[in-house]
Amino acid sequence: MDPVTASKIQVLGSVDDDEVRAALLDEVAKEDLPDFLGGERRGASCPVFYKLRVGEHPIDEEVEVHLAAGRATVRVASITPAMMAAAAAAAAGAHEARADCLELLVRSHNGGARLEVRWLRGGVAIEPSQQLDVNTAGQAVLVPLPAGIGGNGGDDGAGMLELQLSFISENYYRSCVCLFELSGVSPEAWVERPA
Repeated sequence: MDPVTASKIQVLGSVDDDEVRAALLDEVAKEDLPDFLGGERRGASCPVFYKLRVGEHPIDEEVEVHLAAGRATVRVASITPAMMAAAAAAAAGAHEARADCLELLVRSHNGGARLEVRWLRGGVAIEPSQQLDVNTAGQAVLVPLPAGIGGNGGDDGAGMLELQLSFISENYYRSCVCLFELSGVSPEAWVERPA
């Protein structure tokens, strides 16, 4: 074996050994490591890196959005304090993200779409929207948490905090599929709203 390659390999032993498990968790996040190796992810499958996701079918926890040619579709999720904490914690350890942001993974099978990301409270926008083009290659988008929400996820009697994703087709000749995933928020949490 080439000495350079051999220098990159480390045989640790069994994951039943606490030192081996700790060394493994130094390299792989606990939520991404399969449970049979001492992590929290159920089964053998590890998440597909967002830049490797292609096609029009959902991968991992992606939500599928169908866009008719020249139309818009809106998805909204109520963000509870537990979801916000989980999403921020997941984003803090992923792809150079920050703890004050949520990480949104987004892609389209054929491009031609735009995305507007907006925080709502009681149905009213509380922050300016973020806008971006949705490409065929997966993108990791940092969504800053709204200013002044505190640690309660916005549930302070002024209305639950919601995250709204508006997908707009910029192709007037054919439909497309957009796919997205927000760390810590299950696909079932997203509901369709009128555009």
